[in-house]
Amino acid sequence: HRLWLFTSRTVHDQLRADGTSDILEEGGVLLLKDTCPEVTPYNRDRYNYLLTNSMKAEHYLTSGLNSMPTSVARIRDCVAHAFDPDLSAGPPPSLEKSHTKEMTSAKTWKNGEISLKGSGLPSQHSYEVTARALVTDIPITYLGY
Repeated sequence: HRLWLFTSRTVHDQLRADGTSDILEEGGVLLLKDTCPEVTPYNRDRYNYLLTNSMKAEHYLTSGLNSMPTSVARIRDCVAHAFDPDLSAGPPPSLEKSHTKEMTSAKTWKNGEISLKGSGLPSQHSYEVTARALVTDIPITYLGY
């Protein structure tokens, strides 16, 4: 698949309900729901460059987990490139992974209980939240795979 469409479950369900997903899939589009290009693992033997209409995706794809060469274009140009490989002729680009220094935390392990009070939406008359929390001063990314 040369054209991947990332969308929410709600939109995906709407595309299924009205038959649009069948048309897209028959045309060679891969539909992905409830995920985003930044956390999708790519087979680097098959994909060595991405074109997106999202500045956010371009930022995270080139600097984040995938370190994938990426450019931003209008949607119609992304679709044109997906269906006409000649538009992408030329040597494949490369993007070197940079090694960042390991971050160290100033936090120490603490265990205990906390009670917080707040107000909800007018439609919520009462609610209770019971949970465990992880608090850190180091950025953490949880992946969906």
